[in-house]
Amino acid sequence: MSGKFEGNVRNLGDVPGELISGLAVDLTTESAPWVRRDQRFATKLDGVDHIVLRFPTDYPNSHLSAATTQEWSRWSSLVEPLIGVVAERLGYERHKTSKVMFSRLRAGMSIPEHVDSNPSSLVPNKVHIPIRTSPAVIFTVDGISYHIPAGRAAELNNLKRHAVYNHSNIDRIHLIIEIYSLDTENIGA
Repeated sequence: MSGKFEGNVRNLGDVPGELISGLAVDLTTESAPWVRRDQRFATKLDGVDHIVLRFPTDYPNSHLSAATTQEWSRWSSLVEPLIGVVAERLGYERHKTSKVMFSRLRAGMSIPEHVDSNPSSLVPNKVHIPIRTSPAVIFTVDGISYHIPAGRAAELNNLKRHAVYNHSNIDRIHLIIEIYSLDTENIGA
């Protein structure tokens, strides 16, 4: 199953529920350190907040070197096992992550249609794990609608046109893991 895929959304299966429930409790408290319009990102979107745990040091030019942030220690005990599950499901024996972050799309907001075309997005698999969601939260990829339920890992083909719509009255929270294999010839492509 390893490598980029040509489809729109690839179901990677359910992940351990106890990890998701632990994250859900912590991420919905008032003390969660959400950042609006994080300066690391090239594009700033209204209604989208992040807690960045790991980020490429040469973003947006490359995915090959990344560093953890001060927030990593707070969630690493729950996030590292999820990264392991994702790597296993993708068939990656040796892997690295370029981005690991929580993304909150506030109720009633959307992320407009786009393609992740910067060089740091071309190689890593982009995996979403919904922590808190609603059936009214919809991804579109190439014009086809998808809903990813809480606790399920799914790879989104970020090289196709995609968007997200939160038509619910709750904030959607996803863990996003950008991961790549160290066992392939094109890790620097």
